[in-house]
Amino acid sequence: MRKRERKKSVIYVIRRLHDLKVIYVGSSNNIEERIRKHNFSIDNGSKCKIHQEMKRLGEYNILFEVIHEFITVKTKKELALYEGCYQRIYPDLFNRQIAGRTKKIYYNDHKQKLTENMRLYYKNHKEVFKIYNKDYRENNKEQIKISKKQYYENNKEELIEKNKTKYTCSCGSTLRLCDKARHNRSLKHLSKSRD
Repeated sequence: MRKRERKKSVIYVIRRLHDLKVIYVGSSNNIEERIRKHNFSIDNGSKCKIHQEMKRLGEYNILFEVIHEFITVKTKKELALYEGCYQRIYPDLFNRQIAGRTKKIYYNDHKQKLTENMRLYYKNHKEVFKIYNKDYRENNKEQIKISKKQYYENNKEELIEKNKTKYTCSCGSTLRLCDKARHNRSLKHLSKSRD
């Protein structure tokens, strides 16, 4: 009877043998099985970039190396978080994404770029948005009315308090905060702000 191997949670890297550059970071609870899966994917024509690179290099020009072995077996989620930490250390990996990174973390990492892309998209499709919003308002008048009424009922005290809040404009006028937008378009404000 074959002795059953004890599972071990590990973080591993795949290196190019000629320059020892790390090209992939992975994690597994069974490293032997994971290596077999990589080799199976290579042999069966996987379109994955890491498998194409491994095929291009040849099996004798790549090195699998365990860089972190855990004493206790980790869950996939825990392993993914550790794997993600190692992926951030090594530049230019063939990994498609950073393991364990949530959408929220991704957004925070790329906030400026995503915001700029959204602005650009809106700018290029402004007319489409205007038409869509107009159609939506026309087709959902009752639903919007009910929604606004419900919001008012749920936030009545806060809205009344906000309406009582006073605001002093740069032109010298004192007014309620809820009247600020209308005041900024008024002749009084525009003539004093020009002076």
